[in-house]
Amino acid sequence: MHGVALILYKLWSITNIRFWGWASWFVTFNFINVSWVFFRAREWNDAIRIVRGMFSVDNVSIASSLEKNLSFLADFGVKFEGVFAYTSVKSDVYAWIVLGFVLVLLFKNSVEMTEKFKTNKIYLFLHMAIMYKAVTSINTVSEFLYFNF
Repeated sequence: MHGVALILYKLWSITNIRFWGWASWFVTFNFINVSWVFFRAREWNDAIRIVRGMFSVDNVSIASSLEKNLSFLADFGVKFEGVFAYTSVKSDVYAWIVLGFVLVLLFKNSVEMTEKFKTNKIYLFLHMAIMYKAVTSINTVSEFLYFNF
């Protein structure tokens, strides 16, 4: 999958067409989501069924206040229900989603943090301690990370 992404990236960069930032995020996010489906699925047919469900509009719900203007979508299986159609979802889920967006958009990521990173003796001793722990525990038995995938 990553090879396909690299080929598409190279082909896109040859065209010199600029993509909007939000659209790039959207495409990348959905590419990763679809890729994980194939990584986690037990069989090819299971993955295809899940991807079809992800892009199906059979289970899409829109606020009932928009039914007047978007009534043509009912022909495609779109339902018009309350503002939050899935009331079984706890309200704290929405708070976690908002918190996630705040963390991603307002705080620095690791690349931005490395631009201002300055070495000092504290970091030297911290890294030496981590390296010592890593080297001394190299013979300990641990389960392979992807064993249960």
